[in-house]
Amino acid sequence: TEPNQLSGPSGIFIDTNFTLYVADTSNRRIQKFPYGEKNGTTVAGAGAPGTISLSLPHSIVLDGNGYMLIVELGSHRIVASGPW
Repeated sequence: TEPNQLSGPSGIFIDTNFTLYVADTSNRRIQKFPYGEKNGTTVAGAGAPGTISLSLPHSIVLDGNGYMLIVELGSHRIVASGPW
């Protein structure tokens, strides 16, 4: 899947720099879109080197220190990653 193609997006988070993070559920990844960009970068899940596999990521939030928390429907867990 291309960096600008989402499949089943279900959750978003926007940080203080207006960077958009998308839980791209059907593609099993988290995409990061810097402000004004149309192409995202995979920061967790399928296609991101050095990260864990995700099973139906559903929602995402970043805390004040830049740590990402991902809710997974497929594995019934919350995954922490970061800081970003």
